[in-house]
Amino acid sequence: MVVRRLLIDLSTPFEKRWCGGDAFKSAFFNALSMSFPVGERYLMDSVRNGLKALPQSERDKYAA
Repeated sequence: MVVRRLLIDLSTPFEKRWCGGDAFKSAFFNALSMSFPVGERYLMDSVRNGLKALPQSERDKYAA
């Protein structure tokens, strides 16, 4: 797993319910953000596998 360095200042506190004070929206977007690395990997794997399924003449168009 690649560690991503945050480019924000965490020494300044922020609201616990940061999404307009809405607890549900805050929890939803927190969970969504945590799933991004897994989703990104799934997308990359899917594109690679889809490319392998194409005929060679079609693959050459996307080689770059």
